Amino acid sequence: MRLSCLVVIFMMANHNSAIGLGLNCNTEYKMAECCKVFDKSFDSKLTSSELDPSNQCNDEIIGARDQLAEQKSFNSCVPADVTNQRLAKLFMIYVENHPEYWDRPARFGMLNVWSQTWPCSTQGQ
Repeated sequence: MRLSCLVVIFMMANHNSAIGLGLNCNTEYKMAECCKVFDKSFDSKLTSSELDPSNQCNDEIIGARDQLAEQKSFNSCVPADVTNQRLAKLFMIYVENHPEYWDRPARFGMLNVWSQTWPCSTQGQ
C-alpha cells in the first residue's frame, strides 16, 4: 500500500511538472517545444519530467505518418527510410519560420511541411 501511494505521488509530480512547464503539446508552437525534447533524447538521457513531452512528439509524428499513409489527399509521400527524428527537425524549422500558425493544431504543420518537402509525383498517374 505504501509503495502504491509513492508511485502515484511520483507520477502526479511528473505529470504536474510537465504541465507546469507548459508542455501540453497541442499547438504547433508547443509541439515544436516537445519535439526539441524528443530531438535531445537522441544525444542524452532524458529525465523523468522530459519523457512525456518527448513521447508526445513521437506519438504525433507516428499518428501523422499513419494518416498520410491512409489518406492520399495530402499529396505527401514521405519515404519510409526518413526517421521520426528528421521529421521532428523539419517540423521545428517550419514552426520557427511560421509564427503566424503557432496556435494551430500541431498536425496541420506536420502535414503541411511534409507535403511541401515530399510531394507525391503525379507523373504516370
